[in-house]
Amino acid sequence: MAGTVDIQANLVEGPCNHSAAIYFTVVDGGGNVVFADSSNYLPATVHWDTCSVPDGPYAIRSQRACGSDPVCAELGGPVRVWVDNP
Repeated sequence: MAGTVDIQANLVEGPCNHSAAIYFTVVDGGGNVVFADSSNYLPATVHWDTCSVPDGPYAIRSQRACGSDPVCAELGGPVRVWVDNP
């Protein structure tokens, strides 16, 4: 992937009806967070400008963010991608 990409969560709103927030993180091959954002809308979508990171492997994760209930805080992913900007 290259340029600005849309990241959309594979999670839906959980049993906690007070929040639909989804947190997104992208980590590099060393486990460092290189991008983090959130969305309060479903389907949850954020935009990541891959030009801000070196080419290489990354893992994208999404997590529901509605309290401390483990059912609500479901972690999705990881989705493994390769950044290759021109």
